[in-house]
Amino acid sequence: MALLTVCGCAEGTDSVECEHVYTGEYCEERVCEKCGDVMPPTVMHSFGPWQVTEPTCAKEGNKQRVCTRCSFTENVMLPVSTEHSFQNGVCTICGIEETEVPGYVFQLEEKFLLLENAEGRITTDPAEQGKVLSFLASENSAGILFRDPSFDALKTGTKQNVTFRLKTEGNSSYGYSEVRLLNEDGSVWDYGFKENEWVNISVDCTIEQTSIGNAVRFAFDHAKNIPLLLAGFSCGTPVVEWGDLFGGVVLYQVKPSSLMEGFVLVTPSGKVVVIDGGMAGEAAELSRILAENGGKVDHWFLSHYHEDHTDALIEILTNEQYQDIVIENLYYSFPSESVRAQHPNEDFSTVTALEEALANAGGRVKHTFTPGKNDVFVIDASLTIKVLNDAYFGSALNLGNDSSVVYKAETSGEDILFLGDLAEHGDVLIRDQYFYDECRSCGVVQMAHHGQAGVSDSFYRELDQIKICLYPGPRWVFDADSGGGINSEPTLKTMHTRDLMRELGVRYTFGGDSGFVLR
Repeated sequence: MALLTVCGCAEGTDSVECEHVYTGEYCEERVCEKCGDVMPPTVMHSFGPWQVTEPTCAKEGNKQRVCTRCSFTENVMLPVSTEHSFQNGVCTICGIEETEVPGYVFQLEEKFLLLENAEGRITTDPAEQGKVLSFLASENSAGILFRDPSFDALKTGTKQNVTFRLKTEGNSSYGYSEVRLLNEDGSVWDYGFKENEWVNISVDCTIEQTSIGNAVRFAFDHAKNIPLLLAGFSCGTPVVEWGDLFGGVVLYQVKPSSLMEGFVLVTPSGKVVVIDGGMAGEAAELSRILAENGGKVDHWFLSHYHEDHTDALIEILTNEQYQDIVIENLYYSFPSESVRAQHPNEDFSTVTALEEALANAGGRVKHTFTPGKNDVFVIDASLTIKVLNDAYFGSALNLGNDSSVVYKAETSGEDILFLGDLAEHGDVLIRDQYFYDECRSCGVVQMAHHGQAGVSDSFYRELDQIKICLYPGPRWVFDADSGGGINSEPTLKTMHTRDLMRELGVRYTFGGDSGFVLR
């Protein structure tokens, strides 16, 4: 005979014999009024809307919601706000004076950031799979000190690479922010970020000693009241060693007066190499660089026949003011008369202009050569120029650009790839093993066709060693700006290329209205 409980349920028997009397809602534990037996919840709570008490700069906030079935209340604390309500220089809530507001220190995993002229808070973003610093500048320029505990082992003044993800929020007419990322000396690292999308940033910063320990500094300009999100901070990638980037070879990018391409390489032994040269308007600047380096050219390489690559040479050969410049060796592969006859609508005026200039140069060009694939020119012990392809004249729609001869400058440091105006034909060339292998070793790459509408994205993705990008040409091309702002010129695809290079982890980008010198 089974022993009965006080509620009439036999111990050890099936629940069908049970006479428990439970009270409460099904979304909470229910207890038998007779014997105290506990029944677990059988359904979820059914919450009403959150009721929020906003935090202030003096007091934590709170939000709570209540189950409509059982009255269970869920509470969540909201941290003290970093925002103040200043009136006449004093916060009306906490009483702090505006000039006394300290920088705010936030922790991102093991990383710390001190904000200057800005406020921020830690949020989460499922797409970033981690913590995010929401950043809002209170002034046009706002700085960040980023700290990692590993920095304490580094000497002040040394360089440290920092990578992170950045998103600028906004709704400008052409989809690109005017925010500029600055380094510790106030120069521009990068700008022209696609709005409302995460982009990769990789910068080499200088270690400095601060109140929170060793840190690195960078800032955002043109940033007032533009929400910025930063996430995914890491460090440890080797920095780019300036001062000996090319093992003693110096690279000049000629300052542009218009759409053009012109580079000069000078070796430690004084050998001078010119790649293209630019328009006639660049002849004066080009001759100035040559004058600084002996006033002669040992080797001049042309990529193709378009005027923005060749007219500076033609101007130097035909204008008496440049008659002292002597060219020892000139290399070019232009379309023959038979090729020109097959393309009556193509402008070959620069081809005939160069032929005439050479015929009347009076011996100022000592030797001319037609460069071809596998040609190797040893300039001296520090510099070798390789020719990676033959000029191609089979493109019906893009004859001039796709006839570009690609040159590789090998140094004891980084190798440089000069793509000229190479376009669709690049996808054919990159499938050639020799061309592919030679391109992949290059850490510095001249962006094809001035960085817009040149080779394909898939071509660039094969170049997995790029650290530095060169965009020959003026700022309106670099920014794709027809006067309405960044990316306002729909025919230019430069901003797409710049986005792609960030995705590929490129460290430095050079382009715009200024010439520059890399060492």
